[in-house]
Formats: sequence, structure tokens, C-alpha cells
Amino acid sequence: SGMAGYGNENFDVSTAGGWEDVSFGGGESQTIGDWNMDKVAIPATVKDLNCLTGSGDEKLTLGRSSFTTIRVVGKIRRCVELDGGQSIEYLLGDLEDEYMDFLVMHYRGVSASEGIISGAIVEDTIVVVVGKLRSFNERICIVAFDVREVEDRREVDAFKLEAKLARLYYTKGIMEMALTGDLTRFEGTMLRGHKDGSTNDTTADGESKPGGWVSNTAAATGTRPQQSATHGDDNCRGLTGQKAEIFKYLRKNGDPDIGLNVEAIRAGIPKNVYNARTFAADLEDLSSEGLIYTTCDDDHYVVNA
Repeated sequence: SGMAGYGNENFDVSTAGGWEDVSFGGGESQTIGDWNMDKVAIPATVKDLNCLTGSGDEKLTLGRSSFTTIRVVGKIRRCVELDGGQSIEYLLGDLEDEYMDFLVMHYRGVSASEGIISGAIVEDTIVVVVGKLRSFNERICIVAFDVREVEDRREVDAFKLEAKLARLYYTKGIMEMALTGDLTRFEGTMLRGHKDGSTNDTTADGESKPGGWVSNTAAATGTRPQQSATHGDDNCRGLTGQKAEIFKYLRKNGDPDIGLNVEAIRAGIPKNVYNARTFAADLEDLSSEGLIYTTCDDDHYVVNA
């Protein structure tokens, strides 16, 4: 189940979208090297791109994955119109390191979104560029599909985090770990927290621990915020019937990180309420309403406390 990328601010290794959403063809025995990264636009900073020097190096390599399509945000240091404005050469500066820059070539016929009439984007403008890495006069550059001005400062902040996250994601081999199911290294990190990515997650009982990592020891301390009074067992978020039972059972019995397997949930529903015909649809409804979500795979659910 693919999820949207940056828009809904989810980051979940198993159902990741955007640059993490790599297509798996064939069987389970595949290695990272078999995956096609050509269509993945990897977010990378100008500084990241500066490590590309040789003319044969038309790819950015992170860990065991290589990328040829790049998304980069930077500030235009210089722009030169060539061939009567049909192509533009931009020198893109890093957002933080003033000594780092990278060459971007934009051929005006390439971009579907704009006619040739619109001129070059002026210097000191912050832009987002998407394009392919290419060798040009013994120098690596990006041949851009699209160059557009960044109008919302939050996009810059989000990009910086995405570039950092993408680099960590591939250099630390998270994809291989997700496939093997070995996430022990991420205990105490955001990757084992809740899918909404909030830094201060709260379990069903109202205990919270900073950093998105919920431990079962918190319950033993007996410290409960006031809200547990209003979120008692009877409060099923207005749910009734089987949906309410699924939600209640999952809230009481689910591991805070892994959740519960679908079959375990099915077995936990009282027989007088259980309806095999609507069970899958009820799970789907709860999931689409954001009350529960999948964790390590499509068969494990946890409540969105």
C-alpha cells in the first residue's frame, strides 16, 4: 500500500511513498542492486552534489543505491541565457554553504509548463530544480526538466529535512532492514514511533514519552495525565458494533509499536458482534478514518492514540 510522500507528513518504512517508494519486481530474494532507481527523484542538496566530480559520474550514490534523477533546492547565483534564450545556464548555490554551487542547464523546449516567452529566473531567487545528472564539457551538471521559484519558505525547510532523511535512509540500509523485518536498531528513534511522525506520541492510556518512542514501562510508573478520565474504555470515538470492538480490542491489547496481527484482532472480537462479511471493510474504514494504521506490514494494525 503506497502512501503519499511529503504532503501528508507520514514516514513509514513499510508503506513509504515518494522517493522511498521503490518498485519491487520479482521474488523476495532480490537485493538492493536489482531495484530500478532511475525514476526516483532523490532530494539532494547542492553540497551533496558537489561530491560528483568525474565526467563519468552521472549518478549520485548513497549506500548501495545510485540515482540519476535529482530534486534540489538552491539559490540562483548566476544565470546566462544561451541560443537566444532557448537554453539557460544557472549556477545554483547551496542554501547554507556559500562556497558550494552546481551547474544546471535548462533547455526551454523541455518544460511543458511554460512557453518560451517566459524569461530566465533572476539571480538570488530560491528555486527547486528537477532533472537528470549529465556530463557537460567535462563537468557534471543537471539537465533540468523543470525549474520553478519556491514561494513558500516551508518548502525549503521541508526539503532540507527530506534531503537529510533520504541520505540516511539509503546510507544506513533501512530498505534492506525493512525487507528483512529487522528494525531493532531503530528502537528509541522516530522510525519506531507512530506514523504521524509527532515527536511526543501518546499511547491509548495517555502516557507519553518524547521522541516518538513509547515504552511499556511508562505504564508501571502510574503517571497518567488528566485526559485518561475522558478517554476511558467506553469512549470508542463514536464507533459502534464491530468497528467499536476492533478499536477497543486493539487499544487494550496491541503492542504500541508493532500493533496486532489481523487474525489476532479477528479472534479477539466477541462472537455475538463478529461479522466475517464486513470484517475487512470495517478494518479498512477505521484505517481510512485515521483511527488505526498499519505498522510493520499490511497485516499489523495499531490504534492512532
